[in-house]
Amino acid sequence: MHRIEDNYDNLFATSRFTPDGLRQARARKRDEMLSVLNRSQRERLFAAQQNNRPNRPGGFYGRR
Repeated sequence: MHRIEDNYDNLFATSRFTPDGLRQARARKRDEMLSVLNRSQRERLFAAQQNNRPNRPGGFYGRR
């Protein structure tokens, strides 16, 4: 996961994207990150994302 994130961080820092290209790159990043997780890890991730919505108290913003 860190390797994928680092690769995309480098890509985003060194490339210029159109809004549509940026959306597609973010979607590819999300798909690649989900592809390395097993089923139970994906379920835990989705559950954590539901619990950390911005309008809920204690929301978490950031990475890693």
